[in-house]
Amino acid sequence: MSEAKSAVGISDAPTRGVLLVFVGLMVTELLASLDSTVFTTALPTIVGQLHGVDQQQWVLTAYLLTSTIALPIYGKIGDLIGRKGLFLAAIGIFVVGSIVSGFASCRPGAAAATWASSAQ
Repeated sequence: MSEAKSAVGISDAPTRGVLLVFVGLMVTELLASLDSTVFTTALPTIVGQLHGVDQQQWVLTAYLLTSTIALPIYGKIGDLIGRKGLFLAAIGIFVVGSIVSGFASCRPGAAAATWASSAQ
């Protein structure tokens, strides 16, 4: 039976390409999980320092809405132009939005950077 598999070219071991794709997807899932964890943990402190405790729910709602709305949009764009480039662009937007959000010193700047980061 193993002779038949080798004759057809079927291998029991996964190929290097499949492993690379899997590792890339897992790293991206890690980024998404870290984004949510850091955002929800740091939000009360950030909002308190910016003196906008009354607007905390709006920031959280905007974050969740943009994350939810972006998923089907990215799916459709990925179908139209290709998933690999879109995937890399989304990771780039996430990283840039996170960096800008980290350096924001005013409420509108922090809100815009958070939106850009979650829209990835």
